[in-house]
Amino acid sequence: NDEMLALTWDDVDWDNKTIAITKKLEYRKDDQAGIWAVDYPKKNHANRILPLTNDALEVLKKLRELNEESKYVVCNEKGGLVRRSTVSHTLKNVFKTVGIECKKCTTMDYLTDYIVNKLLDSGLKTETVAYYLGLADTRGIEKYLDKRDKIAAIEHCKAVND
Repeated sequence: NDEMLALTWDDVDWDNKTIAITKKLEYRKDDQAGIWAVDYPKKNHANRILPLTNDALEVLKKLRELNEESKYVVCNEKGGLVRRSTVSHTLKNVFKTVGIECKKCTTMDYLTDYIVNKLLDSGLKTETVAYYLGLADTRGIEKYLDKRDKIAAIEHCKAVND
């Protein structure tokens, strides 16, 4: 979420069909007030270049047409930074509309879970998925693998009992 909100059009390489993840949005508290600002990741594994599918490129082209004046890929109506809570609130409403309720997790957790599972289902290695997510190693992916194994076991038991 924080990396997506910090993306600028300079991060998109249209010719090579890639996007560079090199910064993130963060909330900086200064005395009583706080501001949202773009910062650079402290850890090298957070910096990465990701391939873009043709579908993703089409979405980006449409976003670019909508936000011609903004340097940010995702921006508010004035072309500025979007707050993390705005995205979470919007995702929650979208999920609710399509019948998905996230009672035990945040909407970003649910979305990440979905993305990880789609990447794993496509045959990508856990190391590649970890890289795509900006993780230092595959330990962060293990919880998804454990969850997949539990779901598979439940489905197997249901099939045997039917």
